[in-house]
Amino acid sequence: MAQDLKDIIEHLNTFGSPADTTDMLQQICKILNAHMDCLQWITQTSGMLQRKVEEVTQVFEHHHCKEQERNVRIDLD
Repeated sequence: MAQDLKDIIEHLNTFGSPADTTDMLQQICKILNAHMDCLQWITQTSGMLQRKVEEVTQVFEHHHCKEQERNVRIDLD
């Protein structure tokens, strides 16, 4: 299968003109740029989500501590 793919690529390259190669390279560059933009968006969004998770965790821990303190007071009374 790998050899078949290699043969097809070589066949296409034989019939392709230099202009076609340039167009293909431009298309590949556009695709790679689009992928890079998506990866940057994912990085930014995941960072923002991580910060929000940390904030929620802190609020939960604070609330949980307050709840435990209240339960201890009730038990002592």
